[in-house]
Amino acid sequence: MHYYHAMNIIDEIYTIERRLRLARIPLQELYRAAGINGSTWTRWRTNKTSPRLTTWTDVQRAAEKVIIEKASRAAEQQIGGNDSHARRGSTRFGAEP
Repeated sequence: MHYYHAMNIIDEIYTIERRLRLARIPLQELYRAAGINGSTWTRWRTNKTSPRLTTWTDVQRAAEKVIIEKASRAAEQQIGGNDSHARRGSTRFGAEP
């Protein structure tokens, strides 16, 4: 059972790393948000140690949080850009109303 748990953690680590990479979020941001050291992550990733369940839950929550925060910032920038465009009185096609 310990082996199964370790394999799930490693799979989840790869999934988290892929999601962070796609969102262009450095792993260091996850480490900071989760309150872990990069060497700890590496030990988990190489299956030298396994996290406690509470620690792993914190890491999963931190990963979700940093990804959601980045998406929210990007959305706000998009909306902000569209608002400034709308305030100038332009329509979607660029003609004045």
